[in-house]
Amino acid sequence: MDELLRVTTLDNRRLRERLSGLEQQYGSHRLRITDAAYFGPKGSGGPAVSGFRFNGEIIDGAGKRVGRLERHILTEDGRTVAFNAHMWLEPSGRGQGFSKAFTGAINDYYRRSGVDRIKIFAVQDGSVAWARAGFDFDRTPENLARALSSIRERAAAISPDCSRADRKLLGDIMKRFKGADARYPTPRELVELTGDDPELGVELMKGTSWHGVQMLRG
Repeated sequence: MDELLRVTTLDNRRLRERLSGLEQQYGSHRLRITDAAYFGPKGSGGPAVSGFRFNGEIIDGAGKRVGRLERHILTEDGRTVAFNAHMWLEPSGRGQGFSKAFTGAINDYYRRSGVDRIKIFAVQDGSVAWARAGFDFDRTPENLARALSSIRERAAAISPDCSRADRKLLGDIMKRFKGADARYPTPRELVELTGDDPELGVELMKGTSWHGVQMLRG
């Protein structure tokens, strides 16, 4: 991936060709790259390329499109960063192994390619999925503040309908956000929270939005 950033011209056709190796079978579905394009320089005097994106269609065994995805690869602070813009599957395309197989394969590819970290912005169902996938909160002050605000609002919204014991569980884990950053619960801890309601953590996280990061290099 980092080699694709070290080019001197914005040749989108060549980029698309270089990414064709991703067009493989993942689970029961296949990925087809639909387009790829470079981002230009952020300012004068900078490198010719600051990043690129690629979009793909997810095709089932009958040749029907059942989903789509978009990924961005860019440079931040001298490091190569992947941003998972989105991945969506039709209900008929879910539960057939694509997401797990594709995520495992491309994360391995990222590691081999020298990608430093993966970033996401989690909303709706993605807030639960990315938390279960082990993403941590993006600790940049602005993004972290927004995440905590969203989680606090969601906890306050669901608390009245919880049992007394579950309200205490919510209160106890939310208190950890008042200490040092190192004590903050991770998204996975939050989504796996169980009590009288075994889905307490899921109910908490599915209504939140947050910026997340997963480090790939030590």
